[in-house]
Formats: sequence, structure tokens, C-alpha cells
Amino acid sequence: MAQTSTQLKIKVIPSASQNRIVGFYNGRLKITITAAPENNKANKGLIKFLAEKLEVSKQSIQITAGEISPYKTIEIEGISQKNIINKLK
Repeated sequence: MAQTSTQLKIKVIPSASQNRIVGFYNGRLKITITAAPENNKANKGLIKFLAEKLEVSKQSIQITAGEISPYKTIEIEGISQKNIINKLK
């Protein structure tokens, strides 16, 4: 049986006062991250935050587009889009 994989389009705001989901912005999930956008810290912070919120391993989350941009596409293995929406509410 094929493993479930879901893509999310995200807008990341680094160097924020707290890690949190702000809502939707132009069709993307807007997330603030406390980590600075240097030395891959914001990307690692985003992956850690999403892994905790979605209750998946950090290894199951991959940035597939936007590695050095605030506009990112994330692929998450092992969780359906429906479960992601429920966990991010």
C-alpha cells in the first residue's frame, strides 16, 4: 500500500516573537517562526514546529521548493490532508 504524502504551500515569517500558525495568506498557510533566516535555522525551526503540531517525525517533512525563500512548498509523508487540517486548527 502506498504511503500517504501531502503537500502544503507555506509563507514563513522568520525572527518572530513566537512560533505559531497565523492563518491563510494568498492561498498559503502563514506561519511565524522565532528562528532567524540564516544558516538554515528558520527552515529547521519550521520543520520542528510542523513535526510537533502534526505529531510526525521531522524526517517525514521535506522542503521541496523555496529553500531560501519565505514562500515554501512542504511535503509531509504519512499523514493525509484531512488530518493535517484537523491538527492545525
